[in-house]
Amino acid sequence: RGIDTTGSSSSSSSSFHKHDPVTVQSGLDFSMRNANLNLAHGSQSAVHAFPPSPTGHHDVMGNAWEWMEDHFNPLRGEGEDDDKKDDTDTFAIHPLYPDFSTPCFDGQHQMIMGGSFISTGDEASIYARFHFRPHFLQHSGFRLVQSLSNSDPIPAKYLTEEEASQAASTVVTISRDPQDFSSSKSTDFASHSNGDGDEPKSSSNVYETKQSLDMYLGLHYPRSGESENLPPILPHDNSPQHGLFFPQRVAQLLTRLVMPGSTNASATTTTKALDVGCAVGGASFELAKSFDRVDAFDYSSTFVQAAQRMQMQEDNGQTEFSVAIEGDIHQRVRAIHDDGVDSTVRSRVKFFQGNACEMEAMQTSGALTNSYDGVLISNLLCRLPDPLACLASLPRLVTSPGGVVVLVTPFTWMDEFTSRDKWLGGYYDDSGEGRRPLWSKDTLQSIMEKNGFEKIHEENIPLVIREHARKYQYIVSEASGWRR
Repeated sequence: RGIDTTGSSSSSSSSFHKHDPVTVQSGLDFSMRNANLNLAHGSQSAVHAFPPSPTGHHDVMGNAWEWMEDHFNPLRGEGEDDDKKDDTDTFAIHPLYPDFSTPCFDGQHQMIMGGSFISTGDEASIYARFHFRPHFLQHSGFRLVQSLSNSDPIPAKYLTEEEASQAASTVVTISRDPQDFSSSKSTDFASHSNGDGDEPKSSSNVYETKQSLDMYLGLHYPRSGESENLPPILPHDNSPQHGLFFPQRVAQLLTRLVMPGSTNASATTTTKALDVGCAVGGASFELAKSFDRVDAFDYSSTFVQAAQRMQMQEDNGQTEFSVAIEGDIHQRVRAIHDDGVDSTVRSRVKFFQGNACEMEAMQTSGALTNSYDGVLISNLLCRLPDPLACLASLPRLVTSPGGVVVLVTPFTWMDEFTSRDKWLGGYYDDSGEGRRPLWSKDTLQSIMEKNGFEKIHEENIPLVIREHARKYQYIVSEASGWRR
């Protein structure tokens, strides 16, 4: 994989086994040995700028990092048999770096190898492999490969949830266990994470776990389980059926406020909507019934990937998830779209990973436009590390008069997600005479009016989230509409 010290690019050279070139060669030396590495040059170079290796490959080392198909995973011990042991059986941590690798054995981090033009030190080593989540930008590229036979398995390592959990538990001093969802520590799944990388301080990100993914698929696609004869709510008198289809109902609210009287995509004007914190996509697909284009992003890569799978699947359902019944007993069901979400509707949605606290930067990069007719931010504000940053970006996203923003939130402020000095309300103000409560609703109205929006709608919208067959979360979110 490295650069031969004699000047050729051959991974079989014996010189690789004698020393690592970066430890003895300067950038000028690398340039003379046909590699754009270790600051040999001041920028990336064309793919064909240097001769290929004897195997015909360009830039195996240097120029741009290569994204790997593999998840970042524990290396197997030398000589280990693939069929006899798991990687984690032979992986051992260095006692001085107990948390360097293991927190990222989560199935969410891809490997990059080969270094870039600007890589120096250990990053320019022939032994270097690093790991990032796919949305983290580097001086990077990728190499397309194809198996000689379609029957050959993809030679990449994917960590299953069990492997990720096993690898993470290698370090007993670093907690990587999913957040406790027991009754003694209830988690409000009505709001979800879409922040700037600050995960809950007490645990790993609950919105990247399989348990939260299953719960959100059930919330966003309540028709799931029909063919398995498993209703979303255990049948009983006064069952809160009105709390189902919450993502669809909030999307319909935005549609009504943007285009009164229109309930389908037959409108003659081209309309664009933005779903901020889209989770697994239920509201996004509902918006696509009426809007010509829907941009939808979430901070959770697990959620975005699930939404993309729902987008690609056939109408009869191919994505499956587990529904909790009792204790460890679960039932697998197929995820089913709501009525009217056909392939044409699904094609109008673009899902991607993003950061609700940095939407101005996303707009500058071209990921977002500046002319949305409608923006939906549903049950997200009280899970952001900086909700004010999210709200401050709205005037740049909705620039035309008449554009509408719908904000839906239960105002469930928690220190684990949002530091107390960033809360919009939910605390007592002792600055003046007396002790008066400061309500998030009032602060939100003040902020939106200063940002150039007029309040045009307000209502309470209930939702139900299943934890297991006999336990549900019942939340009443406040929904408000704001016109530019």
